[in-house]
Formats: sequence, structure tokens, C-alpha cells
Amino acid sequence: MKIVYSWNGLPFYGARCLRHFAEQNPEVELVVFATRANVPFETIEAELGAVSIWWVTADDDLSAKHLGALVGASLFVSSGWNIPVFNRIRRVLWAQDCPSVLVADNCWKGNFRQYVGALFYRIRYRHQFRAVWVPGKSGRRLFNFYGVCDNDIYEGLYTADATVYSNSDPLSRRTKSVLFVGQLIERKGVLELCEAFAQMVASGKAECHELRIAGTGCLEPVVLKYCELCPSIRYLGFLQPREIAKEMRQTRFLVLPSREEHWGLVVHEATLSGCIPLLSRYVGSMPDFLPFDSPAIIELVKVEAIRQVLEIMSAMGSEELDLFGEAASKAAQEINLSRWSDTLLELAQRYGK
Repeated sequence: MKIVYSWNGLPFYGARCLRHFAEQNPEVELVVFATRANVPFETIEAELGAVSIWWVTADDDLSAKHLGALVGASLFVSSGWNIPVFNRIRRVLWAQDCPSVLVADNCWKGNFRQYVGALFYRIRYRHQFRAVWVPGKSGRRLFNFYGVCDNDIYEGLYTADATVYSNSDPLSRRTKSVLFVGQLIERKGVLELCEAFAQMVASGKAECHELRIAGTGCLEPVVLKYCELCPSIRYLGFLQPREIAKEMRQTRFLVLPSREEHWGLVVHEATLSGCIPLLSRYVGSMPDFLPFDSPAIIELVKVEAIRQVLEIMSAMGSEELDLFGEAASKAAQEINLSRWSDTLLELAQRYGK
């Protein structure tokens, strides 16, 4: 059996997933075509181990060596449907009668674009993919709407590595802090978060003593200005995965007030580390980690809504806080490297030639 796996912007956790599969299934030949991530993961090659990988760019043509690596493939796992180089691979393998499975992190929004997309997907793509692999419940709902049979939709596409992101002290023993990890861009709601926290500190109602912000992006100068005005806001810059894991083990809450977030692997990383996630309703992983009536849900990406959730959650007593953290951690444990590896093998066995 031979699996050709494509990955657009291969991240740290992706390398860990691929390596785990290769080590657990040595009888399966795994060939990976990947583009590099926009952020500089320093140890990506080391994390891949002995996995056979071809680094490509999105617009690359296929060389003779690339074509040789595709010979004898049993299954192609396609990273989306809009990356030209992966589409070329899919067409080559289609000609060899090799079936394809789609991996996609799109989540349900219920907007006009998705209603139009449902028709487009049914006409253009549904016949090209035998199954779809998504991160969680929101992705399942979307591809059900796109006409994919529920039995052909698999969850668990994204998973953090529990050997890197692990729980430590109960939340009640951790510093009273909130952590944001992500790009410093408008879509992430980071400025609204800074303003909400600064207002909370100014009012004297701040149960949390510090907001830590990790990431880079075009809004970095504005974030730094907030740090000058409010010393309780601390900018950490860009951190490597193990540095992020260390921060998560020391904090109580991860906050992600995004206007749009396909899934948000950082939520899984944080819950594995024992943090309580404070999420907007636009975060794709919200249904996987929080009940719909949770006080940790940010209803609108507005300063007042973010501040309200911060005040409610940070005022929790020790016992309630620890129970909330344990529930989030339990949900996180159900998503893991072994499940990822087992799912890939099942896809190959069920749909491969």
C-alpha cells in the first residue's frame, strides 16, 4: 500500500502526525508533497524523521522525479482543491485510477457564499473525492450540506501532540493570566481583546493579572502601544511550539476572539495543556470544546462582549475553575495522534485501490 499525502503549509503538528503514522505503519509507503508554512518552524525536518517528503511551491510543475514518486499510489490525500501543484498531482493519479480523499478545514457559517458553494461543490468536486476528512463537528455539518454522505466524512484532521502540550498544575494554582496566540491581524480580534483587558484593569475589576500575547503581524505596533499604556498587557513576540506549550502550562485561559477561524489548532494545544478556552462563536473548534450555552463563549467580537466573558470566567472560584478545566482537558484527550494515524489507515483501506 502506498499513500501520497499533500499538505499546504506543513506545520509543526503536521510533521508530528506524519511521523507518527510512518512509525506506527512501517508496511505502508508514505510519500508527502508539501509547501512550507509562512511561519518559521525551526525543527520541521527533524520532526518529520524518516518521512519521505518533496518540498514544492503552490505553482510548481511536476518534474520527472515527482512523477516517479507517484507511481503505484493506492490513495491520494488532497490538501484542499485550490492548490495548483496538488491539483496536478490529483490529475496524474486520476489517470492511474488512484482515488482521492479531500482534507479541508472549512467550517459551517451558513452564509450566502456557502449556499452557492454547495451547488458548485456538487457539480465540480463531489465526484472527484471519495471521502472528506475534517477537523470536527462544524466541518462535518458543512460537508453534509455540500452533499457528502455522513459515512464518508471523518473527523480528527487536526491534532496537537500530547507529548509537547501536556497538563500540569490545576488551574487554581496557576498565575491569574490570559493568553492569546495567533497572528496579530484584524480578523483575530486582538485589538478588541487588548482594549477589553485594558478597560477591565482600569476599572479595578481585573481578577486576571496579566494578558500575554504571542504572535506577529501587521497590528504589532498597536499591540505594543497597548503594552505601554497598560503594563498588565505583555507582548511575547513569535514563539516556537515548545515555548508556547510552556506558556500554556502556566496560564489559566486561552482567549481567541476571532471574526473567522476555520478550526484553530491552538485551542486543542491549550486544552491539552489544561487551559480553559474563551472562544468567539466564529471559531470552528468551538462546538468540539464548549457546550453552546457555555459562559466561555464570546457572542460578538466587540470590546464589551469580550470584557464580559473575561470578567465572568476570571471571577470563578477555585473548585469551579478546576472542574471547568478538567472538562476541557477531557474533550482534548479524545483528539490525538493515534486517532489521526488510525483514520489515515482506515481511509487507505476503505477507499484506496
